[in-house]
Amino acid sequence: MIQQVPYIVNLQKNKNNICGGSILSETVIITAAHCIEDQGKHRILSGSSYVSKGTQHKITKIIMHPGYHPKSFVDDLALLIIYRPIDFRCSPNKKISLYDGHVTPNIPAITSGWGCNGIKWFRDLHRYPKCLRSITVRIISLAECRTRYPHDLDITDKTICTFNGALEAKKHCSDGDSGGPLVLNDKLIGVMAWNREDAHANAPDVFMNLAHPAYRNWIISHMSQNSSNPIYPFSSCSHTTHRLPNPYYCLNPHHHPNPHQQPILCNHVIRRK
Repeated sequence: MIQQVPYIVNLQKNKNNICGGSILSETVIITAAHCIEDQGKHRILSGSSYVSKGTQHKITKIIMHPGYHPKSFVDDLALLIIYRPIDFRCSPNKKISLYDGHVTPNIPAITSGWGCNGIKWFRDLHRYPKCLRSITVRIISLAECRTRYPHDLDITDKTICTFNGALEAKKHCSDGDSGGPLVLNDKLIGVMAWNREDAHANAPDVFMNLAHPAYRNWIISHMSQNSSNPIYPFSSCSHTTHRLPNPYYCLNPHHHPNPHQQPILCNHVIRRK
């Protein structure tokens, strides 16, 4: 539910969910650069656990990380400046602070999103949840991550890898989860970037490491340039777009098939061979 992970928003292209994002301020969202590089009509939805509901926000400015290159997936970060501002007085959404500290392996973190949670192989049809989901994942060392991606030079101290082991390999990010948050101790530590194409490969998810000084400095610099005191278009919280979703809908199996099923059998976020 959005109340448990209030910092997340839904990034849509042509009214379809493509990625997640995290709220740094009323007007600044951070996501993955590859989520926003394709042409199309992009928008942000906030304030709802439902994948297709919430308050709409226009993206007025896109700030791609200058080091981003789509073929290498280096520096896969983008900041989105939005209007209207997210109204924290009324919305269940809240902003999240950046994690500032050492990234320690073998500790749990939380990632969330509206990504694919199943596929019908005989029809090759992806199944996406109607409601937001969260899972707990284990941060692993870069050394362990490199053993699972021996040919990828993109595993550096600017990345964080998560992997729950072979017994819980079904718990991973999937198609539609790119750009979403990795949260440690209620602080934003990562942005979902990529993983391997083969869903059965027992391969880690790779996040951009927001605790890295180069990323922190880049984010803080642009935050200071693009954040301002928001002007809210409404004087009260009575507008229908701010109503909280009914928790029963997201928990009722008649409305939301397999609510406890973890992401499984989906094509992954960025297809890497």
